[in-house]
Amino acid sequence: MTALNALGLSTQVPMNAVYLTDGTPRILNVGNRKIVFKKCAPRMFAYKSELFAMVVVAMKEIGVSHITDEMICNIKNILAKEENQQLIKSDFQIAPQWVRKKLVTI
Repeated sequence: MTALNALGLSTQVPMNAVYLTDGTPRILNVGNRKIVFKKCAPRMFAYKSELFAMVVVAMKEIGVSHITDEMICNIKNILAKEENQQLIKSDFQIAPQWVRKKLVTI
């Protein structure tokens, strides 16, 4: 949800901080808040562009069947702002296949 909010694809503001890790998943309680460490595949850390990594995480959160054309246009505008387009091109090659299919129009 943090990635969706940061990219402007959602207006919901997450209450808990969520971090991706290739280590042990866990939840830390800090006062009223929680810090959640979610386990993910090591390839999520292979992206060179932080922006592209956030786009992939956001698209996974939305789900393949719920991504609209409007969202794809918003993602196109977001990725166009990346200064180093070579990073986007190299990250595109290692993105999941369904993400590449959705983004191939851009």
